[in-house]
Amino acid sequence: MGRYVELVGTSSRQRLDEMNIFKKFKCEICNAKFRQQEYLMLHKQLHHSDKMYDCKDCNKFFLSMEEMRTHMQRVHSYTGTRDI
Repeated sequence: MGRYVELVGTSSRQRLDEMNIFKKFKCEICNAKFRQQEYLMLHKQLHHSDKMYDCKDCNKFFLSMEEMRTHMQRVHSYTGTRDI
């Protein structure tokens, strides 16, 4: 009952979402739940992985390849093309 009172004024879908009804993908390490498998995979990469990506130009480290790619584009004007 306390849970319902706490959620008064929210939509039915939002209440169900907060009760993890739509979150079918569960992290076996910390039991966090996610709606999509992609979110679970990103969670694992960010929170449970020792893998780091490093910028070869300035030796900064990043948790994901996407973060490193964004850094390369913004800081080093990287375009993603290779010289052949």
